[in-house]
Amino acid sequence: MVRAVLAGLGTRFPALLDYDDAQRDHTAQDVAHFVGFLNPHDRFATHPHSTGY
Repeated sequence: MVRAVLAGLGTRFPALLDYDDAQRDHTAQDVAHFVGFLNPHDRFATHPHSTGY
């Protein structure tokens, strides 16, 4: 789910495409926290690195 959100976010927020690695990592962590809060059964929500970002 984190991967899908990040993929869509680049389309809706084009500035994301210019983020450096650290910014993308922090964004993935932030999204994972949101996903984890909204869906506590998502095992990838607390591990954004396992999504490939």
